[in-house]
Amino acid sequence: MKLPIQENLSVSKSLLVLAAVASMFPAGEAVAISYSDRATTNNNYHLQHTIRCNNTYAVGIEAKEQYNYGVVDFRLKCAQSPTFTNWATGNQNQNEHHARTAPSNYGLIGVLVHEQYNYGVIDLQPAYQSLSADNTVSWLSPLTMNSNANETSNITCPSGQHMVGLNVFEQHGYGIVDVQLICDEFRPSSESLPPVISPSQNNSGGSDNLIDEVLDVLDILF
Repeated sequence: MKLPIQENLSVSKSLLVLAAVASMFPAGEAVAISYSDRATTNNNYHLQHTIRCNNTYAVGIEAKEQYNYGVVDFRLKCAQSPTFTNWATGNQNQNEHHARTAPSNYGLIGVLVHEQYNYGVIDLQPAYQSLSADNTVSWLSPLTMNSNANETSNITCPSGQHMVGLNVFEQHGYGIVDVQLICDEFRPSSESLPPVISPSQNNSGGSDNLIDEVLDVLDILF
């Protein structure tokens, strides 16, 4: 059954008011968390560790390397404070420390994992992508530059998502033997909605005045 014209106009007016009010509040995370495949599918691990950025995406990754064991620990660099996650395994037996960071306004979206038999993960090469509509994938240099890999595995976030964390799988006596990406979607900063102006920030009425202005315009249109 069709609504009378006046009721149709009232419904349209209400929807426009709701849209105007909603636009005053910044959007949060866009979709549910997702997970990539595991890189090596090595099931001989003893511990699983999870590191995650706090409500933001990863822009870099750091690794601790121990000679004769490969990579023994990871942490992520995040787009917003706190700048770094905790270290995943807490292993202090490092000989080398390596770090890679994506350019400004880019986030990590995947890694190429280098695995050496009897050593586990010996290197990671991070991939990054813009938060805008540009779908070009670029690569940073490998972390350790260890060329002794027997296999490589490329794991990436789903299209439109960026890395927010890592599941890290550790095997006693071998260090890290597998990794898995934790992914989510984020709005580019250039597309962010305007901040809320509270009455305390604007003595003229702040957000209340904005709603009044929207209602005035709608009264004219309808």
